[in-house]
Amino acid sequence: MSQQILEFFAAVRAGGDVQADELPEALKSFASQLPWLRDHGQQDPAANLAKVKCPVLILQGERDIQVLADKDPPLLVAALENAGNDDHELIVFPELDHLFKKTTGPKSTGLDYLKRRPVDSGFLDRMVAWLAPRTGAVAGVGVGVGVDSRD
Repeated sequence: MSQQILEFFAAVRAGGDVQADELPEALKSFASQLPWLRDHGQQDPAANLAKVKCPVLILQGERDIQVLADKDPPLLVAALENAGNDDHELIVFPELDHLFKKTTGPKSTGLDYLKRRPVDSGFLDRMVAWLAPRTGAVAGVGVGVGVDSRD
C-alpha cells in the first residue's frame, strides 16, 4: 500500500492521468482533491519565497513523504537567502510527518494519514515560541492539549 501512495503522489505531481475509480480504497478520499493537488504540485515555492519580505518559519517533518526533509527545505532556505530575507528559520522535527504528527515505525508510509492522531505538542510549542515575539502573543498558553487536525 505504501508504494501505491508514493506512486499516486508522483503521478499527481507529474500531471499524470489518475483514475479515481481505479484507486485503492485508502486513496479514494484524495480523488476530489485532484485539481488542487495538481495545481499545488506545479507551484514554484522558491520563486514564491523570493517575493516574501516578512519573517519566515519553515517547519518540516523529517518523515514527511510529500515534502522531502533532506531535499526541499534547503532549497527554501536558499531562496530566502538569495532574495535577501535574513529573518528565517528552519526547524526539522525528526519523528513527524507532513501533518506534524508522530508516525509509527522508523519511516512514514502514508498510511498514518488515515489514523486519528494528535498534532505533536512539541511542534506546536516550537511554532508558538517562534511566533510569540513577532506578534506580541504570550507563548505557551493552551498549546499542545489534544489538538487534532480533523477536529
